[in-house]
Amino acid sequence: MAVLVNKEKIKDTEIQEEFDRLLPHYNQHVRSSNPDASDKQLYTWAKENLIERALLKQTAKNDKEKIPGSKINKLYNKHKNDFDKKIPAEKIKKELELQIKYEELIKKINKTVNKPAEDEIRKYYEEHKEELTVPEQVHAAHIVKHIDGNTSKKSALEEIKKVKNGTFKLHVESNTKGVTVKENSNGGFLRNWFGN
Repeated sequence: MAVLVNKEKIKDTEIQEEFDRLLPHYNQHVRSSNPDASDKQLYTWAKENLIERALLKQTAKNDKEKIPGSKINKLYNKHKNDFDKKIPAEKIKKELELQIKYEELIKKINKTVNKPAEDEIRKYYEEHKEELTVPEQVHAAHIVKHIDGNTSKKSALEEIKKVKNGTFKLHVESNTKGVTVKENSNGGFLRNWFGN
């Protein structure tokens, strides 16, 4: 359901996009320790994020203090190749000014928040230990032996026996392009971490 924040409409599609953006982190950090966690909670968080963001942007927009043109131009020139060429430069610079005001507002708010005392941190941790403790997890990988013109069923079964008795030598190389698995095998790492 759409939400109105001081006459600014937050559409269902925007809430869904925020939900989708948060989902991988939610699955990794919340569902991994609490499999019963519901999508309803995540949907609420997504909506709250957008409401907070809208309120901050509205506050930044209403700030009468001007951002120096040199600061806006510097940011514009730094990212000018990233912008859609169909959008006029002045419109982009207005958005950049709002972005700068938004970021400065957040910095200003953060400065007013006092750091918690050590005893407050310990007390909070002790009271919320269940929520803050992540169970041990493992990252799984798999090896695939295809039976085709190059590999027979017998050969594949021999490789499986080597894996089971620990004599299979697998060379894994990791670099900026990803993971390379050698020894005539296919496979790779599974996407998620699993509770051990």
